[in-house]
Amino acid sequence: MVTLVSDGDVVISGGQVNTGGGTLLLDPDASPDAVRPTKSLTDVTASTLSFGSDLAIAINGPTVDTQYDQLNVVGAVNLTGVSLALSGSHVSTVGQQFVIVNNDGADAITGTFNGLAQGATIPNFLGASRSERGDQLHRRNRNDAVITACTTVPEVTNSLDSGAGSLRQAVIEACRVRRSHLHRR
Repeated sequence: MVTLVSDGDVVISGGQVNTGGGTLLLDPDASPDAVRPTKSLTDVTASTLSFGSDLAIAINGPTVDTQYDQLNVVGAVNLTGVSLALSGSHVSTVGQQFVIVNNDGADAITGTFNGLAQGATIPNFLGASRSERGDQLHRRNRNDAVITACTTVPEVTNSLDSGAGSLRQAVIEACRVRRSHLHRR
């Protein structure tokens, strides 16, 4: 087992960590310190990657590795006890996907991000002005973590029985909200 403990962020920016078949624990200390992948290609090769704190992902556009961060892993990934720390300024469109953990084709992701079960809606995705978004986290084919931008979450704005802003209209619109789940590729 290889353990990397830091008193600050663990930034993967110029190479990769390869344990030669062993497990790897990346421990950047307590939040807000985090594991921050900032490069393309493989970041970690290990039989199992686990974390001691947050995973930080910046999303400033739709293009992986140039506009948004992605953790690329060869081996299993354990997200148990990990908080997802999102930042960035990108305003997503419905259906847009961000593969934030890209695992090789065979190994599974176990556990879920703290407070974000499979299919969970991410509240306040990328900023307070976006609180109406229904962005969700899901897994593709059991080994990638993906965020999909969903439709606007309906809001009740008046006490009328029908029409725009009514509870009835909000329920009708909620049934149309596209749902995604945490799944694996």
